[in-house]
Amino acid sequence: MISMEQLVPSSGSMSINILGTSGRKLLHASVDNASDGRRMLAIASVGCEDDPRCLINRPPPESSMPHLEVQGRYGKPYGKLEMLPPNRAILRCGEEPVMAIEVTSPSENRMTANAADGRILATAGPNDGTGMIQSDVPNAWKLQVRPGADAVLISTCMLALALLQPAGLGSPAASHGRTPGASPYGPSPGPSDRALPPGAQYSPAGSSRAPSRR
Repeated sequence: MISMEQLVPSSGSMSINILGTSGRKLLHASVDNASDGRRMLAIASVGCEDDPRCLINRPPPESSMPHLEVQGRYGKPYGKLEMLPPNRAILRCGEEPVMAIEVTSPSENRMTANAADGRILATAGPNDGTGMIQSDVPNAWKLQVRPGADAVLISTCMLALALLQPAGLGSPAASHGRTPGASPYGPSPGPSDRALPPGAQYSPAGSSRAPSRR
């Protein structure tokens, strides 16, 4: 859970608490400017803010590349989060596509993450009192991750789409004059509010090669 007020892009430093449904802090997220001018998002365990478990960097200001760079612990390269306007992103490990994220409502940061075989890995959006998980955190953005999926990697990618995009993925400014790219996942399934099965929860697992663990 994250307070909706914290999901507003800023040009300055940002510190975000990621909470469990009871309000207990599980992870810490931060957004700042790197020395080369890039915006960088990092997620770390509580008390280990200097040792991020996942990092995502926006390209340098002069770059026209439509993707974000994804790194694991110690800055080890993982892959890239490729933007497909107006409302889609593909996570690649190296060149292999491993996850697609649909931004079904940019204004509310509603998102659905799907594996390459179409399985739903996670859903996120305002805590409107629906779904399998309720929360004691008011006015919160709620992330539900299927058991066995990599919650840290998925949450970092979703937060990057919300906070690192200059115009916001899915907004008219982000897609103006651009043609949506072809997706290795096939046609977009469109907006989805399908709930995850009972037992689905946010579990702060470490980053792995793919969002779904075996």
